[in-house]
Amino acid sequence: MHKHLFILLALATFSFGFSLLSNAATGLTITQVYDSVEAKKYEAEKKEYSTTVSPLIGKQVPVDTPIIVGRESRFEIKGNDYVMRAGGTSKFTSQLDGSFKFDQGVIIVQPLKPEFTLTILTSKLSFKAHGIGAFIMETTSNGGCKIIALSEKPCIEIPHQSPRELIPGNLIFLVPDKNDFGPTVDIDLYTLYSTSALLHGFNQSLEKIGRIRFGAFFQSNEVDAKSNAIVGDAPDTQNFNIMVVE
Repeated sequence: MHKHLFILLALATFSFGFSLLSNAATGLTITQVYDSVEAKKYEAEKKEYSTTVSPLIGKQVPVDTPIIVGRESRFEIKGNDYVMRAGGTSKFTSQLDGSFKFDQGVIIVQPLKPEFTLTILTSKLSFKAHGIGAFIMETTSNGGCKIIALSEKPCIEIPHQSPRELIPGNLIFLVPDKNDFGPTVDIDLYTLYSTSALLHGFNQSLEKIGRIRFGAFFQSNEVDAKSNAIVGDAPDTQNFNIMVVE
């Protein structure tokens, strides 16, 4: 059983199988797993693949154990205060104090309670997210990250700086070394909403997906500052790659 479990995890999460058996749990439970290899097998057999049938479903996320998500895989975890979805190639660790350390990758966080607070660390900075608004966080190659507000008004706080409240469609960089906020731009949130595998690549929708959908529609219909900018990586503390779709 344990060997079988680890083989499946090698596709979606590396070195995760042992931790399920040995390390203390966080109170977060795995609720959905997408495995591209298994999905293709189902497709070949003309069967419907479900993200809720993996043997990992219901397992507790371990503490202080690196979790690496396969390139074409993704999974969802849930606690009392939030739901988190991690995309392919993400590498992160759930820490004993309830924070998450991200070495690389992308996540969606959907708070479930107004008093939600989560601390996230990248390789070179840390920040706290407050409030009920959902957001995307993606690490950048300079050791920082970029955050996109998906719904309501997530509040982002970094040490020694005034907190920033974001509205749906806002994308803000967090700059390492300077420990500061970088530029904020407005992206086309409806396009992101329509194409995101983390939003739509699971059999069961996020509990508050309607709020994210409303944020996308609101921005597309009401906000004049919306642009068709697609913001890429931040290779260093001074430069940000921004592409505009014509």
